[in-house]
Amino acid sequence: MTTSLKQRWAKGEVTLGAWCMIPEALTAEALGRAGFDWVLVDMQHGCMDYEMALNMIRAIDLTPALPVLRVPWNDPGIIGRALDAGALGVVIPMIQTAEDAKRAVEAGLYPPGAAAASALSAWACATVQDISWKRTIASPLFQ
Repeated sequence: MTTSLKQRWAKGEVTLGAWCMIPEALTAEALGRAGFDWVLVDMQHGCMDYEMALNMIRAIDLTPALPVLRVPWNDPGIIGRALDAGALGVVIPMIQTAEDAKRAVEAGLYPPGAAAASALSAWACATVQDISWKRTIASPLFQ
């Protein structure tokens, strides 16, 4: 598995990323192949819906870059869907209070740590071999 961004940052490494607001999988893939460490799909200010964001994440998965998704708001449902889609990082806008931050973190944890959705996208269903993913899915995100 690829070293997580958090692990790289903890070692003091600088990473270079691209911010993609154009709703097109080919654009996301091109950015992923352009030498960036990560590509962020911006659902807050970009013009893409969930289906397009999912396809953009799939396109980034074909490249060496890591897929990151900026969700439109701090909502457990959309944060869970972002993780289900395969985002290896989630940027959550409009965090104003400690309670907002707590809700955002809890939305990214799978049971038993919290109540995030346990549904899988078609991408995840095709790549996950057994149910043990629930215990380990947060590892590349938060370690």
